[in-house]
Amino acid sequence: MHHEVQHDGAGRRNSHQAPYLDRLDELTAAAVRLGALLDCLLANAEQMRRELAAGRRIYDIVSGVSDEPSRSFRRDLHGAIRQFERAMQTTRGQSLRILLEGGGLTVTEVARAVNLSIPMVKRLIATADRTEPETDA
Repeated sequence: MHHEVQHDGAGRRNSHQAPYLDRLDELTAAAVRLGALLDCLLANAEQMRRELAAGRRIYDIVSGVSDEPSRSFRRDLHGAIRQFERAMQTTRGQSLRILLEGGGLTVTEVARAVNLSIPMVKRLIATADRTEPETDA
């Protein structure tokens, strides 16, 4: 989803708002996807505990870990984690870009303000240039 560019109180264009909102949308979508998969993981773990408590052999429970649904779930979970990490990185990069360009700070000042190295700040800001979200669907 792309957002309209808003104007500040003085009528000037706020060119940082729309890209930041786009990054927040990506982060939200990634968090929702990851959250749903983690909820499934928690439900599965609780089911395994109940089965063990009911006397089912542990071998019978863990032997299913290599079946296709389990492998597919692990692939989906890994992809969701990667998507979330990328969304966090690009959102942080956009935040640093706002400090740099909108706040009039130098890269060194931004690095000091967020307690990161200058090369790390530059790498994170570069991630904000990405226009399309990456997915592992």
